[in-house]
Amino acid sequence: MKPLKPVEPEFIEDLDAALRPLIAHKKCILLCDEHTLEHCLPLLNTTFQHTLVIKPGEAEKTLAVAEHIWKHLIAWNTNRHDLLICLGGGVISDLGAFSASVYQRGMPFVLIPTTLLAMTDAAVGGKTGVNLLHKKNYIGTFAHPEAIFIHPPFLNTLDRHALIEGWAEILKHGLIADAALYRLISETALLNHIPDVSLLQRSIAVKTRIVAEDPLEENRRKLLNFGHTLGHALESWYLDRGKSVAHGTAVAAGMWMESLIANRMGFLGRNHFEAIAALIDRNFEPLMFSAEGIYSIAELCRYDKKNMQHDAINIVMLREPGHADIDGAASLEVIIDALNNYLECHRM
Repeated sequence: MKPLKPVEPEFIEDLDAALRPLIAHKKCILLCDEHTLEHCLPLLNTTFQHTLVIKPGEAEKTLAVAEHIWKHLIAWNTNRHDLLICLGGGVISDLGAFSASVYQRGMPFVLIPTTLLAMTDAAVGGKTGVNLLHKKNYIGTFAHPEAIFIHPPFLNTLDRHALIEGWAEILKHGLIADAALYRLISETALLNHIPDVSLLQRSIAVKTRIVAEDPLEENRRKLLNFGHTLGHALESWYLDRGKSVAHGTAVAAGMWMESLIANRMGFLGRNHFEAIAALIDRNFEPLMFSAEGIYSIAELCRYDKKNMQHDAINIVMLREPGHADIDGAASLEVIIDALNNYLECHRM
């Protein structure tokens, strides 16, 4: 494997031309899902030696599906010098990158994110992963692709709901490290449209800058987990019940609750929390769960990969839009209180 050197995403107009030098003189395997096969692959004129299509959705991000990919790579006599092209959203980015990163101890791969969520999050930063026992991204590696190609025309294939999901990560980037970006977002009436390329570039730049400073998440990169401690716990709780919830919806709920925790613990002013909560409530569907499930969701936070101690749960503490602290600690009781407050404020 190559040393961990973060890869800068490239905004590409002519995707076929960008791929041409990468796929020359080697076997090239395309990994996509049924949605990207129908809506995104027709935007390309590149020919691939083999195409592997999986079902869409978070339920496919498992070791079993990774094994399915590996078996096809073996059947096609793929070696560690060939290339896996991952064309799709967050699941394809996470799953494809993971599968490539361990196949024959690592084969090259290229990420072509097709959703706003994948462009701003999953495809950027060198994290790979699959879920295990309904726990999000519990098995994974750090591995960087040969290239990350951002092709904005893919965003035209998304519906309003998929666009809103992607805005959750853009909002997160503004809240943790770019106050001006947050102001631009807060001045937008509704987050249900394709963002301007300049705003998309600004959001992605927040993540690439933080990852460059801390590739292995030993320090500052933990900022990127704002909203994800509770967000991932909610996703896991739903998966454990045979259901799935969109990642952006879960992260938005997580940011609401983690902002409340920061306020309750004296880090974030009440006026900032109320503005953030109102922005989230205006744009994202509330994520409902049973009162009986609150303790289970709180317990799932203990499994968060960033936790450093047994008696507290790691939380990114927001101080104000654009500024946050890593390694904040919240007790289980504080987490339960935030879940109760979210449920009470959003009860139908």
